[in-house]
Amino acid sequence: MPPKPTGRLLSTKEGRDLVLTRSFRAPIEDVWASITESERTGRWFASWTGDPGPGKTIRATLEFEEGKPET
Repeated sequence: MPPKPTGRLLSTKEGRDLVLTRSFRAPIEDVWASITESERTGRWFASWTGDPGPGKTIRATLEFEEGKPET
C-alpha cells in the first residue's frame, strides 16, 4: 500500500507553512534527535542541510519521493 500524505499546508502572510504531526513512543531525547539531526530526520521524512533555527532556511531532500527532489 503506498504511503498516505499526512501533512497540511497553511497559508501565512509570509507564504506557506507545512505542518506535520507525528507520534513517537520513545524517550524525549530520542524524539528530539529525530527532528534535529538531518540523518535521523531522513529516516522518516527528509534529510536536510543548512543552519536550522527560527527565521533561517534549510534545504530538504525528500527521501521517499521519486527522484528525491530537493526543496
